[in-house]
Parts: sequence; structure tokens; C-alpha cells
Amino acid sequence: DKKGSHFVFQQMATLLEAKHCKVSASFLVRMPHNAPFKDHAKTLAKKEQLFAQASVATNNIAKSVRKKELVSYNKGTALKLFLQKTIYKMTTKSTFDKRFVVDDSCTGCTTCSTVCPTNNIVINKNRRPEWLLQNCQACFACVQWCPKTSIQYTKQTVGVPRYHHPDVKLKDLL
Repeated sequence: DKKGSHFVFQQMATLLEAKHCKVSASFLVRMPHNAPFKDHAKTLAKKEQLFAQASVATNNIAKSVRKKELVSYNKGTALKLFLQKTIYKMTTKSTFDKRFVVDDSCTGCTTCSTVCPTNNIVINKNRRPEWLLQNCQACFACVQWCPKTSIQYTKQTVGVPRYHHPDVKLKDLL
């Protein structure tokens, strides 16, 4: 897939090589973006379409894995890899947390802090979430799972529908 992030595959190959292993196969499945402001699938119908395509793709991937097929990955152009690596380094050194905003509809339910995989959100004495400005991995689980859509990531997420895959429930994450 020419639209994919070749840098991710390159990172994995580098990590495996350090352990004297190699990538035997790689697959790319196009999914809705976890960051609502960057999502290329703006409607719930488009998200459902991508999930349906992903279901077919994962079945084909499973067949390849069962057959132990060697599937090489597209390494991309040197320029694209350089740009992806540069952007990755720049964004991992910055803190995503500074851009989260909580509006007045927040009930202090603690869902955001509970779903945060890095324990980067605490609930303050006013029952409002605060980001610790140290460990955000930009998964946007706090934005996606806030039951009141009280958490925004800049003004760009206001009004953008949150999506939950029908097979994943909040209790599964907790």
C-alpha cells in the first residue's frame, strides 16, 4: 500500500535486526485514524466501510500467516523514510498533552484516566482531568472514550464524531 507509513516497517525491521532476527512478512490494513482531527474517514459510514475492508484483509493476512508465506514490505523512497523519521522524532520529543482541553460538560467520571495506557492523566481535586505532560503516546483513547465528548484536542475535534468499533466495549479496555 503506497499510502502506508513505511517508517513503521523500517522501525520494526531495525528492532528485529538488533536481535539477529528479520521481518518475514508485513501487512498493512487501512483503518480510521485514532486522532479525530487527522481522520481521513470523516463519517461513521466511511469508518464502517474501512472496518469491513479490514475484516476481509485480516482474513487474507491470517491465511498468509498460516501458510508461512514470505511477504516483503515496501520500503518506500529514501525521501519519504527520511521525512517520516524526522516527523516522528519531532513529535515524540514534544508533548501532545498540552493541546488537550476539557469543556464544562465533563462530569469527572474518570474514564479518561482509566483508559490512558500510560497513566498520564490524573483527576484533580475539582474532578477534572489533568495531563501529566510527560508520557502521552497520542493514542487519543481519552478523547475517543469520553462519554460526554468533553475532551477535545484543540478546537479541531469539536463536532467530530467519536467512533467505537462495535466489537470493542469500554469494559474490554478497563
